[in-house]
Amino acid sequence: MASIAIKEVRSGYFPSRIPRHEKQPMKAVASFPTTVVLDFIEPTPLSVQQMMLALREGGMPISAIADAMAVERKTIYAWLDGGEARKEHLQRAGLIHSLLTATPDVDARSLYRFWNTPVSGDKTLRDLMTADTINEPVVRIALKALLPAARRARNLEEKMARKGAGNPVLDELPEVGEQV
Repeated sequence: MASIAIKEVRSGYFPSRIPRHEKQPMKAVASFPTTVVLDFIEPTPLSVQQMMLALREGGMPISAIADAMAVERKTIYAWLDGGEARKEHLQRAGLIHSLLTATPDVDARSLYRFWNTPVSGDKTLRDLMTADTINEPVVRIALKALLPAARRARNLEEKMARKGAGNPVLDELPEVGEQV
């Protein structure tokens, strides 16, 4: 996602409607809205440490991250401590990070709850993510299919955190005024 920085703020005129040589503030009979000129900043690529940390903080277990990355757990811990990663690991980490953090309202933990659920024929999310070559379109379709269940799991988890432990049968029933 690109960041936006405000380059300058001008008020009293519309720069797109005024020729370049006439960019003097105009005295207005009516008030004009303030015009903000935006300068787009290129996004800074994340380091492997930042990507692994985001997945870990999102609730993904180290063992699942290691499985998806096709490395040992100690390698993930080394990356979290700031260790360098090979180019092929950086590319895979970027893909895994982008797939598992693409939806802002669903974290990696909510998706991990369905790690062993068949999503694409007889393939599980784990099978798709740990393949030698990750088929990105197939994984995106599988994640899209899992989103409603992951959202429900996240909402239930948040509800339980607010209320504390309760009766699982009653917790599944909608509350008064709650949309079904």
